[in-house]
Amino acid sequence: MPKSSMRWTTSGYPIPSPTPINTYGIPIGSWCIKPQNTSIGGMGFAGYPNDSGEAEIGYMIDGNQHNKGFATEAIQAMIKWAFTHPFVKAIIVHTYADNLPSRRLMDKCGFEQVEEIEGLLTYRLNRKTLI
Repeated sequence: MPKSSMRWTTSGYPIPSPTPINTYGIPIGSWCIKPQNTSIGGMGFAGYPNDSGEAEIGYMIDGNQHNKGFATEAIQAMIKWAFTHPFVKAIIVHTYADNLPSRRLMDKCGFEQVEEIEGLLTYRLNRKTLI
């Protein structure tokens, strides 16, 4: 997939002190979106939840695959899975202000914009929002 057709949304900060996976049970890595056996993007958790129970997710999808519902379906599956773990209190996503498809996706999935710093937006979805 050409780099020009995708954009990462995570902040890219390293995990300061990795915690064993058996503590949280959240996999590190990406899930691949594969219609017709073709990779069109990926998503994953950006490390383990912080001490406040916030889990950050990131995603990328080929620009030619926007507006087909793939990202919405995948993000909703990640939300559902993450909130099966009681220690996950919220999900955080970072995206740039000029990334309109990503912003629309956040709105569609129920996230609320909670911060903007130099064009980088932070979206949050609280567990209690879904209850």
